Amino acid sequence: MVLSPVPHGIGLTISASGRGNAHRTDGNRPGGDDGQTRPEAGGTKGEAWEELEGLGLVWLAGGALLLALAVLPAVNFSPADHHPEPRADAHERHVVDGAQYASYPRVAAIYDRVAEVPQVIDGIYCYCACSEHSGHYSLLDCYKDAHAARCDVCLSEADMAYEMYRGGKSLDNIRMAIDRLYET
Repeated sequence: MVLSPVPHGIGLTISASGRGNAHRTDGNRPGGDDGQTRPEAGGTKGEAWEELEGLGLVWLAGGALLLALAVLPAVNFSPADHHPEPRADAHERHVVDGAQYASYPRVAAIYDRVAEVPQVIDGIYCYCACSEHSGHYSLLDCYKDAHAARCDVCLSEADMAYEMYRGGKSLDNIRMAIDRLYET
């Protein structure tokens, strides 16, 4: 829960649901359309709302600025920076035969799919971070052995890339979709 300062004479009640309700504590009642001074309260009916509206705009602008500052570093202006360029020699020979995973139909199917489009899979960064822990160049390297068979990130990325490629999407479109899925 975030508490914000309120002007003197304004109370703020927070309900169990976390919603705030502003109200006057000095006897003035906000609202009304006549703008007349209430003698018993010593102010105009619209003063409280004017004070709250002024603060609301300040807080809204401040919140928007904070949100922009928080999101800006996460925006990747060049989504393909971390994706490798597909190698000229990317070939289905780099992929283990899916038949060896026959008892795992999803795994076998994805290995077979990767063998159909190695040039696409070779241009995709793998979000399981195998480039760091296993020295892989691209997602294609995950399929040269049993690595991908044990990794749902590798399997999911390759499956998504295959489906998108078969649907007519470009490598850049596939990269952006995978980045949106895995980047935080």
